[in-house]
Amino acid sequence: MVCSGCSRFKKLPEGRRCDPCTRLAAASAPKALEEWPLCNSCGTAYEFLYGTVCSICSEPDDHSMPPPSLPGQTVADTSRSTVHLDAAREAMNNPVDPRTYSAPSSSQRVPSNQNAAAVHSDNNTARSNHASAVLGGFITGYGSTYARVQAKANASGLKIPQPKLSAAALQAGPIKKPSQLINVGITRIVNRFNEKLTTHFNTQVISYPESTLWSDVARDLMFWLDGIYTMQFKYRIQSEADFTLVFTPSKGTLNSVNDFDPDSTLGNFWIACTQTPGLHVIPKNIKVHRLELTAHVNYPQQDGNSVGPYDDEGFATSAFSTHTTRSTTSKKRRTVEDDTGSDDESHRPKRQAITKKGGHLYHTNITGSVSFSSAAVKFVVRKVVVSLSSDSDTAPKWSKSDEKLSVWVAKEKFASGKTKNAFKMQLGGSYYAAKSFYDLGDHLGTPSHYRNLKHLKEELLRQKTIEQALSRFNREAKDQRISVFEMEVADSFILEVVDGPQAGLAWIVDPFLDSKNMRKLSGTDMAGIVHPIARRNIIGTDCLTLFDLMGHSIDGTMGLGDKGLTGIQDFCNQHQCNRICKKFDLEKTTKLALRLPLDDDDSDTDKYIGGENASDDPSSFDRDDAERDFNDANAENEVTSADAESGSGKDISPEAESEK
Repeated sequence: MVCSGCSRFKKLPEGRRCDPCTRLAAASAPKALEEWPLCNSCGTAYEFLYGTVCSICSEPDDHSMPPPSLPGQTVADTSRSTVHLDAAREAMNNPVDPRTYSAPSSSQRVPSNQNAAAVHSDNNTARSNHASAVLGGFITGYGSTYARVQAKANASGLKIPQPKLSAAALQAGPIKKPSQLINVGITRIVNRFNEKLTTHFNTQVISYPESTLWSDVARDLMFWLDGIYTMQFKYRIQSEADFTLVFTPSKGTLNSVNDFDPDSTLGNFWIACTQTPGLHVIPKNIKVHRLELTAHVNYPQQDGNSVGPYDDEGFATSAFSTHTTRSTTSKKRRTVEDDTGSDDESHRPKRQAITKKGGHLYHTNITGSVSFSSAAVKFVVRKVVVSLSSDSDTAPKWSKSDEKLSVWVAKEKFASGKTKNAFKMQLGGSYYAAKSFYDLGDHLGTPSHYRNLKHLKEELLRQKTIEQALSRFNREAKDQRISVFEMEVADSFILEVVDGPQAGLAWIVDPFLDSKNMRKLSGTDMAGIVHPIARRNIIGTDCLTLFDLMGHSIDGTMGLGDKGLTGIQDFCNQHQCNRICKKFDLEKTTKLALRLPLDDDDSDTDKYIGGENASDDPSSFDRDDAERDFNDANAENEVTSADAESGSGKDISPEAESEK
């Protein structure tokens, strides 16, 4: 007979308990039979059961003695008992070979890795989930058992040792398998239409988690190739149709990888590469999880538009001067300034190399961080956006969202220009640069909420107009195969405060670019400056992000800072055409200036607030503006005393608000 307290010690006389259970029963308060824990396998009740299965059900022998069947101690449902016993017996009768991890499959086992490769690792996923569930069940059972024993020990005054598993492990639940890193790199480049033309580069092997989508990996490789060919040949690789990726052959066999499902993960792709016949990955690379690829690039172009190893201005296009024979008349390599300004190369310094020649570079994608360095204020806002039609005769459509958003705005500005202050703003989990006017160029102090919002709308409309023009420029450059730097306009919108004493306050909001590499492209505007951010990602692709844009128009419709014909004339006088203008076959600015209408001194195009011909008399301002300024000033004076009661504008941090 077994002990009725712990289910152990089979040779005990009937009615007797083992010594540990006898001491526990004497030290603890008696419990009713209904409160005794039940064995999950046979349903028998034991007062001091260790774990969830009794020792009798844990025996592998089919002829072990049956459990005691006292009245009221068993349950009718024994379905789980059959499952656990069958699984345990099958595992013991069919042990797994640890060297090959192969064994006869059964209904109780997850198929082996050999079968999993044929179905794109579906069974591997099932195996992983099964192992995670088993491990999670073990941790949960271990934690509950220790907690129960500890409670009984504390009640009886006994001391028990600390668990071998840490508290964090007991509370974390199932342990997930760490993500495996796979190293991907292009080790060879072939020019499809001229294989004798050599492309010089340093192999970059990028480490990706196996959960990364293959489409993201292919896009990074395209950006890397684009940088190589832009630097050497002034040729842009702008889509996956411009090149083909194949496995670096081990026995002269080429296998394209472009047809692989882009929505699948890199881990599935790696399994297909290493376990499917015909896809060659050498054993040495399998051990280090390295995937070497060869890129076949559709270069030179066969339509006669390519410029070859030297462009039309005689610039040598090799990335490394020691790898190729340079012409004695060749000039220094071009930089960002060459494509945005003058062709004068005499003052251009050499570009610094980031790696040694011939070296291999391993790196992982990283992202920067940003946080508030001062107190922040919470506001309730609505988003204001504008949409433009392709038809120039259609008026812009303004809309305000119905959803109210909560934002945090830093109390202290982090940057300031001649007309606007910039504050860090947190919206959701992202950071933005929020800018508002403090001077409109009239030197009358901080403008009212109405005038601030009015000019912010003009600025947003100006940015969207330029964004349309830039989109057309990029499309034409791509169609004509003209090498230009990537440019984009910052994705901006307006946020207007709708609740509290500061209702009506507004900002124009741009994504926060935490970079010190800002360069001013134009210094002729008093209302704003043009900031491009040369944003080089880890792959090496350049992108100019433009914001705080300025525009001049004949009819003066570009808002604050529009100098009309005077501004256009200044542009024509200052601009120097470069190779981009020549390839677009654009008219020279000297000829363009001759076709401009005469600048009439009596024209109203420059009579805006802060313009060159603006009047200093405040009475010349718009009557509606003056009335709104007066009403806004009175409203602000009335709500000053309500700041402390409403809590709006209280200097607290987002972290403090979350704790509250």
